[in-house]
Amino acid sequence: MNRELELLAEMVAALEHVHDADGLVLDTSAVKALGAARALLREAGVLPRPVRAPQMGFAPVTLPDGLVMDAVPVTQADWRTLMGTDPSHFHGDDLPVEQVSWWAAVAYCNARSERDNLRSVYDYDETHVEWDRAADGWRLPTESEWERACLAGGTVDPYGPLDEIAWWDGNSDGTTHPVGQKTPNVWGLYDMLGNVWEWCWDPWDAGSMNRVVRGGSWGISAGVVRASLRGGVDPGRWVNLLGFRCARGAVTP
Repeated sequence: MNRELELLAEMVAALEHVHDADGLVLDTSAVKALGAARALLREAGVLPRPVRAPQMGFAPVTLPDGLVMDAVPVTQADWRTLMGTDPSHFHGDDLPVEQVSWWAAVAYCNARSERDNLRSVYDYDETHVEWDRAADGWRLPTESEWERACLAGGTVDPYGPLDEIAWWDGNSDGTTHPVGQKTPNVWGLYDMLGNVWEWCWDPWDAGSMNRVVRGGSWGISAGVVRASLRGGVDPGRWVNLLGFRCARGAVTP
């Protein structure tokens, strides 16, 4: 390994250590640069290539309209394997990753696409993201895709008795829980309600910088844990109530 690669590997390791130990939040340019550095080091054989595996044994689900969606939220093990960091407040390989911004979720989607030899969906800088709708890679679901997937094409909201399908304020004991423990909806998707709010692609409304979150979380009251309710959050914000899942394929008009 030449000296330049050695120095790059040392810088990546140092930045990841500071992120984990001190809770450093990386801005958009730093997240993108760190991802590019890891990709270069993998190509050079300095870092191992991540192994493709479904989240904690839950394979992505192909929905009736052809959309492929993660059966469970992205876990901490998934995140750490690709991104090399552990930003979450709660800790456990099978817990959903949280304390990730919308920008960081976008970076994860591109990294996952690269790993899976798919065409990256997003091209972005510090203030703007372009979605290449012809690309076959991983992305955040749109708000309409998320809601249709949550209700499995139906209208009953919530889609089952809340304690059976979701971790919420009344049963969570103030923490996230391992993904896939509750009853899935009829399309085989787990934790669509509760556990962590999930980032979607869409802006909160026309002209807004905020991005939509859906589904409620472990710290939210029962009346809010509904597929029909939506929130808007600054895309740079990271909290321990908020995670995401990925999708690819069909686009809802």
